[in-house]
Amino acid sequence: MRIFRLLELKKVFQLDLFGAVLSSISLAVILPFWQPFFGIPLAVLRLLACCAIFLSVFDLTCIFLLKEEAHIQYAVSTIIGLNVVYLLLSIIEIIMHWDLITLWGHAYLFLEIVVLIGLIYFERKTLKNFKTLSLSK
Repeated sequence: MRIFRLLELKKVFQLDLFGAVLSSISLAVILPFWQPFFGIPLAVLRLLACCAIFLSVFDLTCIFLLKEEAHIQYAVSTIIGLNVVYLLLSIIEIIMHWDLITLWGHAYLFLEIVVLIGLIYFERKTLKNFKTLSLSK
């Protein structure tokens, strides 16, 4: 039974990894080619891509190396914090470069922010449910 609970918690990292890889590819590979269309400065794209790559590596590390329940809970709390930092960094970059970013760039970044908010909500809810189950035993 314990293994199923750990696998359930590890799904958080799999979902986060999927989003981080998708963001990494779009920010590092696709959007730079379309930079004039989106208007997001290349330095901002690189910064956000580096953050997404870091999150991908963290997620992979957690998926393959963490085995203990307490470590996984701590890692989920950490990924929530890192996602909040990434969210705030994205918002700050939008505000700092508001005039340079085109409507399509704002739409892309807005979509990324909405997805991040949903992801953070899901991760917090999953962690809270997991802690509740742990306390009830």
